[in-house]
Amino acid sequence: MPMVASSVQTSSLASEDSTWLDGLSKLRTGYPAIKGLLERTKDSEARQIVRQKIKERYNRAPGRCVLLNFRETHVEDRHFKSPGDLANYLDKHPPQSHSGLHRLWILEDLELEWVEVLGGRLGVDPLVFSEQTNTFNFTGTDTLYYIIQESLMTKDSQSIVAHSLPSMVKPTTSFTLRYFEFRQLQDESSVQTFTNQTTFAMNPRRLERWRDVDSPNFKCHWRHSFVRRCASFWSNQCTSTSGWDGKSIQAFTVHTDFFTAVMLVDPAFDSFPWDRQVNVNMPLASTILQDPATHARLDLLWAARTRGFMVPTRDTSVAYHGGSQTFTESTLGLEDARKHPLILSNTRNLSSLLDETVIHWTRIAEQDLILSARECSVNSAHYLLKYIANLWVHQLDLVQSTIAQSEYFSEDYQAKADLGTSSEKWRRTLLEVHNATIDMNHLRRQMLHFEHHMTLNLERLGIVMGAERIDSSAPNTIQGAQKDFLHIYTRLRPFVARAMALDKTANDLASLHANFKSIQHSELGLKLSIFASIVFPATLVSSMLSMDNEFLPGQGKFWVFWAVSVPVVFSVAISLVFTQQVKTWLFVKMKKDRR
Repeated sequence: MPMVASSVQTSSLASEDSTWLDGLSKLRTGYPAIKGLLERTKDSEARQIVRQKIKERYNRAPGRCVLLNFRETHVEDRHFKSPGDLANYLDKHPPQSHSGLHRLWILEDLELEWVEVLGGRLGVDPLVFSEQTNTFNFTGTDTLYYIIQESLMTKDSQSIVAHSLPSMVKPTTSFTLRYFEFRQLQDESSVQTFTNQTTFAMNPRRLERWRDVDSPNFKCHWRHSFVRRCASFWSNQCTSTSGWDGKSIQAFTVHTDFFTAVMLVDPAFDSFPWDRQVNVNMPLASTILQDPATHARLDLLWAARTRGFMVPTRDTSVAYHGGSQTFTESTLGLEDARKHPLILSNTRNLSSLLDETVIHWTRIAEQDLILSARECSVNSAHYLLKYIANLWVHQLDLVQSTIAQSEYFSEDYQAKADLGTSSEKWRRTLLEVHNATIDMNHLRRQMLHFEHHMTLNLERLGIVMGAERIDSSAPNTIQGAQKDFLHIYTRLRPFVARAMALDKTANDLASLHANFKSIQHSELGLKLSIFASIVFPATLVSSMLSMDNEFLPGQGKFWVFWAVSVPVVFSVAISLVFTQQVKTWLFVKMKKDRR
């Protein structure tokens, strides 16, 4: 996370012989976290595919850049066709020479040509770009690479992006928040656990399967997948004590004549539609990148993240709950619909953070909100923070449904001693319990990840963990985000506790099934023992009398067998019962003596 006290000033790194990105290599030692961004300068096969496909269809470079200029009464938007178009505009309108301009630059995806222009011309902290590349459970798709040393492959642990100290976080200057975009699968086999699949982007995000816990009487009708995402914000308004215009900066919230802010967002999941769709009755399809190989183990899947062969693939999933919602300053109703007809439009892409941010600021935002953004640049991230918080709420809805479904599992798999149950059925039931336990363990790990990411989000919004409260001195947007994310965190924690209990329930249930099977076997063994205690004395008497032919069946002394064997059987039975009673009496007596 970019740190205020040590933000990297890099506007002078570019020279006639090198680019701004090349100049960042000089900062590798002092700022190891920049390594994640520097690795992006190494082109990969997946990026070449994305660049080629977008060039063929749209005749432009990957990514989009939009400028929002905050006027006193409205917000103007300007879309740039190419990085060259952006560079020409910044040459004519440099941020240092135009007082009175309040400009927010929104960059979608991380194509290096766009990064070069914005980073070099605006002096954006490169740690913001580096943090945006992070996929945040482990290293990113391309930040993990392998070093060949003496024919051994070793993982580069230094490529993990470092986190800043909470005391050095200043959300009015920069922050990077983490969130999840869930997708509803039309084809549940389209996303597999051991297949490497990513979004179709220059900064790819891996698709992962959300694993539901099914029971015999309660199965999930829809399957889901999710994508880990990041969104970043940076502003020059509070980066130093002098500011861009030379005015002194003393207060936490600074009012300057102008500001330059940058927002980094991921492209929408369906930003590149599948161009081979021929049946209009089929769901709208998107393009993703997929490794055709299916890997047997997680370590092989991990290694394939950098060495796998990726090909464009059709994906028919849709956004969970349709994406984010419309955020208005008043209660949604007919008055809002008449005032903002765009709310009723079905042409909006609610999964595109860039498009929704532009629409909200240029078509929906109230006058007071626009003025607040002019006064403090971080207020221009108002809709960004609302969008992320809304997706977290969607995520909690799915988590609640999954956990509630999982809690029915123990009722559907009641362990009982059924003499009619075959060994094959017992093994099948135990296998189902075992598979459900794996899904529960996966849910438990994901819930721990969710809690970790939300805790990190709170830290980056200025919340001190352990003493959580809303900072009344922060700008309105930060206060609202703190309120939203603290509420989400409060709702998330009970779900984490319930997920932890599910794991124990599944293990106990499997043990109960095994114990009941053992009890059934023990009952059968007891019956065999009782039968043996009856048959064995009679067999012993018979074997002894068989040495003389007079005691054989049909002979004169055959009655002796019955006269001897019956008392012997009763004697053995009485001795067994008496011996057990003596043991019980001795045990009780020893227990009383100890007291």
